[in-house]
Amino acid sequence: MSPSPSDGALTRALFESHPDPSFTLDRGGAVTAVNGAFAAFVGQPAEAVVGRPLAALVAEPERAAAQAAVDGVLAGVAHAWQTEFVGPHGTASLAYVTLVPLGVEGGAVAAQGVARDVTVYRVIEEQLQERVFTDPLTGLANRTQLLEAADRAVRRARPDGHLALLQLDVDDFRLVNDGFGQQAGDRLLVSVAERLRRATRGIDTVARLESDAFAVLLDGAPQRDDVHLVVARVREALGAPLTLASHVVRPSVSIGVAHWDGGASAVELLREGGLALAEAQARGKGGLAVYESAMHAAARARVELAADLREALRRALADDPAEGDGGLGAPPADGLWAAYQPIVDLAGRRVVKAEALVRWAHPARGPISPAEFVPMAEEQGLVADLGRFMLRSACRQLRAWDAAAAGRTAAVGNVAVNVSGHHLEQGTLVHDVHAALAEAGVAPERLTIELTESVAMRDPERVLPMLHELAAVGVRLAIDDFGTGYSSLAYLHRFPVHVLKIDKSFVDRLTEEPRGDVLARAMVGLADALGLQTVAEGVETEAQHAQLLALGCPLGQGWLYGRPSPGALLLRALGGGGTAAHATVCAAA
Repeated sequence: MSPSPSDGALTRALFESHPDPSFTLDRGGAVTAVNGAFAAFVGQPAEAVVGRPLAALVAEPERAAAQAAVDGVLAGVAHAWQTEFVGPHGTASLAYVTLVPLGVEGGAVAAQGVARDVTVYRVIEEQLQERVFTDPLTGLANRTQLLEAADRAVRRARPDGHLALLQLDVDDFRLVNDGFGQQAGDRLLVSVAERLRRATRGIDTVARLESDAFAVLLDGAPQRDDVHLVVARVREALGAPLTLASHVVRPSVSIGVAHWDGGASAVELLREGGLALAEAQARGKGGLAVYESAMHAAARARVELAADLREALRRALADDPAEGDGGLGAPPADGLWAAYQPIVDLAGRRVVKAEALVRWAHPARGPISPAEFVPMAEEQGLVADLGRFMLRSACRQLRAWDAAAAGRTAAVGNVAVNVSGHHLEQGTLVHDVHAALAEAGVAPERLTIELTESVAMRDPERVLPMLHELAAVGVRLAIDDFGTGYSSLAYLHRFPVHVLKIDKSFVDRLTEEPRGDVLARAMVGLADALGLQTVAEGVETEAQHAQLLALGCPLGQGWLYGRPSPGALLLRALGGGGTAAHATVCAAA
C-alpha cells in the first residue's frame, strides 16, 4: 500500500494543478509562490515574479487600488476585485482576483489568491458595445451613438458656441436596389459612408441612421456660414461618379440642416434635422432645407391630416354597398369619393370609357389635393386600402350608370383604376379586383387596371403572374404615362397589356416643337404593331386633337373633353347622345 501524501504535499499539488492563476503572498505583500497558470497568465517565469509586490504586476492606474486591497487582506479581511495584470511586452489581461488571509492566532501572516482570467469577457463586452453603437455595414456610428454624442455636445456647448446637425438621404436609392440588386445598394451605402468621412472633420460624428439615411453632427462649428461650406463639400464629394454593376451612377442626396438654438436637447435637434430633411426631399432631388420653427407646426398638421385620412378611409370601406344611390348623387361634403374623367373616341368624340380618380373632401379644410394625400397614403401604409376603395367605387359606378341607362346601351363601357406599386407588393390585388367585380355584378371586361411603367417594371417576375391571372378572366391592363419610365420592350411584349397611354408631356410637344410629333407617332406605331390601343393623355386644345387624329391615335383624354367630375355629372354631360361636352365641374375636381 502506497503511503498517504502529507497535507503539505497535497496542498502543493492542488495549488500547482489549479486551472486558474494562483499565488501566495507574505505578510509584506510580496509574492512567495505562483502556479504554472499564473506564470502563463502574466507571461513571465515563476522566478521573475516571486519576491515582487503583487501591486507591481498590475497596470499602473490599478496599482494603488491593488496595494490597498492587499493591505486590507493582510489586516485580516478577505477581498475580491477586478484588475489588469501586465505582461512583459505591455499586454494587458483582465482578472477577477479573490484574496484571503492565511493566519494564526493573533493575525494574518500571509495571503493566498486566485486570479480568474476574464479577458475574453471584456472582448465580448467590447463586441457587444460595438454592435450597440456601430452600424455593421458601414462602420459608422448608429443612431444610439449619434444621440449620445449630440447629448454630450449639447451639455458642454457654450452659449456663444455653435452646434449643427446635417441629415442626409440618398435620392432614388430604391431604384438602385431594385435595378441593380441589394449588393449594389450596399456598395452605394458604403461609398456614401466613406465619402462622408473624407468630407467632414475628424471631430465630427458621422452616422448611418437607417437604410439610406445618414447624419453628421458638426460639433463646434464657429459660424452658420461654416456649416454651409461643409454642406457644399459633402454634396460635391457624394456627387462624384460611382460604378455599380457596370453602370456609372452619380449619387445625389437631399440634406436637412438643423442649427442648435441654445436650448434644444439632443433628441429635439435630431427631430429638427429630420423635419428639415423632409422639407428638402419635398423640394425634389438634391434638395436642401434649413430647419425653421414653422416646419414643426407643419409636421404636426401633417400627422393630424394622416389620422383624418385613416379615419376617412375606414368610413369609406365600411360603407354598405346596398345603401345609397350607388354613385349618382352629389359628392360627399366629408369623405373620400371617386371622380370620373371621360376618355373619348377622337373621330366621333363619343365617350367610350372613363378614368376613376380619387378625391377627398376634408370636413375642415375642404378639398385636399391628391398630390398631397396620395403620397401620404403611401407613407402611412394605406395605399392598398385606397386602391380597394377605388376598385369598389368604379365597379359600383358602372352598375349605377347601367341602371340609369334603363336597358339602353351603357353610356360608359369601361372604367380604368390606377393601382399603386405598394398594392401590388402586398399581393392582394387579384383578390381585391375579384371582390369589387363580384360585389357590383360587373363583367371583368369593363374594368381596366392602370399601372405606370416604373411600377410595372419594378419587379416584373413577381408582377407578371398577377396580371396574367387578371387578364385570363377578362380584366384589361393599361400602361399609364408611357414613355416616362423605365420600360423594356421585351418585358412589354410579355405583359398582357391592352392599352398604352401616351403621357401628357408628349402631347404638349405636338404644338410646341417643330418636330414634336415624332415621339407620339412612334408610340402610336409601336402600339399598332403590338396590337394595343392608344390613349393620348392631357389633350387640352383643338390643335392637339387634330394632330392626334392625323397620327392615327384612336382615343384621347383631357380637359378638352371634360374634367374629372362626379358620376352623375358625367352622365348628364353626355346627354342623350353620349358626346363629350364641356361641363362646369365642382372645385374638388
